[in-house]
Amino acid sequence: MSISTDFGGYADLSEILGVPVTSVRTYQARAARNRRNGAATGKDLPAPIKTIGNSPVWDLAQVKDWDKGRRRTAAWKARNQGVDSR
Repeated sequence: MSISTDFGGYADLSEILGVPVTSVRTYQARAARNRRNGAATGKDLPAPIKTIGNSPVWDLAQVKDWDKGRRRTAAWKARNQGVDSR
C-alpha cells in the first residue's frame, strides 16, 4: 500500500472536481452531516484526513478516486469536455 503525500483544501478540490469552492463546501457540509447521522454513502465527499485551524484537508488521491465514480450531468459534461449540450 502506498501512502499519498498529496494533500489539499477547498480550492484544490474545487479545481479537481471542476466546481466552485462554494459547491465543495456544500459537498463537505452534506457529507459531514450524513456521517454524523449515520447515513453516509459512497456518494458523499470523502472525510478530510485532518483539520488545520478551521480548514479541512483531504488526501487528493482519495478525492480523485471518489470523483471518478461520480455521476455527471449532460450540462457538466458540456462545460468541461467542450461538448455542446443542446
